[in-house]
Amino acid sequence: MASERGGGTAPLKGEDRGPVAVLTTGNPLIARGGSGAYLAGFAEALRRAGRDLRLIGARPLSPGAGWGRMQADYLAPFDRIRMRRVLRLGPGLLARSPRAWQARLRRGGAPDEPLFTVPTAAEIAWAVQAVMAARPSLLVSNYFGGAAAFPHLPPDLPKAILSHDVFRLKRASAAAAGVTLGWPERYDAQEIEAFRAADIVLAIKQEEADYIREVAPGTRTVLFPITVPVPDGPPPPAAGPICLLVGSRSHTNDDGLAWLLSQVWPRVTALRPDARLRVVGRMAEAVPQPWPAGAEAVGFVDDLDAEHAAAAVALGPLRFGSGVKLKLVEALAHGLPAVATTSGAEGIAPAPPPALRVADAPEAFAACVAEALGATDPAGDRLAARALARERFSLEVAGARAAADLFAAADE
Repeated sequence: MASERGGGTAPLKGEDRGPVAVLTTGNPLIARGGSGAYLAGFAEALRRAGRDLRLIGARPLSPGAGWGRMQADYLAPFDRIRMRRVLRLGPGLLARSPRAWQARLRRGGAPDEPLFTVPTAAEIAWAVQAVMAARPSLLVSNYFGGAAAFPHLPPDLPKAILSHDVFRLKRASAAAAGVTLGWPERYDAQEIEAFRAADIVLAIKQEEADYIREVAPGTRTVLFPITVPVPDGPPPPAAGPICLLVGSRSHTNDDGLAWLLSQVWPRVTALRPDARLRVVGRMAEAVPQPWPAGAEAVGFVDDLDAEHAAAAVALGPLRFGSGVKLKLVEALAHGLPAVATTSGAEGIAPAPPPALRVADAPEAFAACVAEALGATDPAGDRLAARALARERFSLEVAGARAAADLFAAADE
């Protein structure tokens, strides 16, 4: 399957460049969630820098996955899209096997398929052919799985990995919190091998860039933060002392919500009896009712902007994890001051209050929430949060800076 928006495909010298090819070995059609948003923001930053983009998807959309026709608007930054065993049908995509879309119709929705998977030998062989046909000037593997194709490609083609987060660091962080994660331990070693095989690794935050330099000293690292739209103008005033927590189901989010409800929220309401907590997204399903007073399981909403506009503070109560928490960055962009744990604030901290307050003990976290709710200049706090997001996470500032750094590294 290929869709085209235009642009040349030949690798050129000097001012004109060939396209950037992004190789993904998992499901590239995830429209929601941090991993999909990070890939989309990365692609948009490169597009705004004037580069044509090719998305190459090596993983077939299998009958077991249940994919059929679906909208591809999320993939808009890419000039061309080529996926194994997938056809274009109007504005959507269609798996070639009729069983795939029949299964999806029976299920009535998309599967919970990961964006990252380790490719098979057949997928690697197909990916190598697709990359060679695209004739890129730079190849980027989305996660480290696509690095399996690197040895089979020309040595003078710059090869990069968009790491998203570091599996080994996430496992270590979870173990420190007493949580065991489900992916195979061999991924940790495969990830390090991939980092060493790449010319460049793109890290989402400085802590992970430092780790990558340690385990792969011969590989260049570029900091490429998550990017989000940052609205113009002053944020609206909050509708009341509302705390907002947004997230999907995951080990990290489920654990953080349980800790917040059991250890933190009763302490918040003891300090601020009028405080309210709204938990939005599928993570609201993680902890059974009844919840403590003032806490509400909202679940999925059609208008997340309205939730941001009404809330006074965003929460990031995560006890372990890696990468950067998209929902907290989005809240800052909407002008919400944030209270987060050290893990929840990674990639955002250091940042001075009032935009971000960081605490790990339940008592300290609750005190920070009460302080944020009782701000003497709430309008100024909301402006500070939005200013932080614009400088550190906007496409116009952070995305443009990171794209320039990537292209400079590729030219070395």
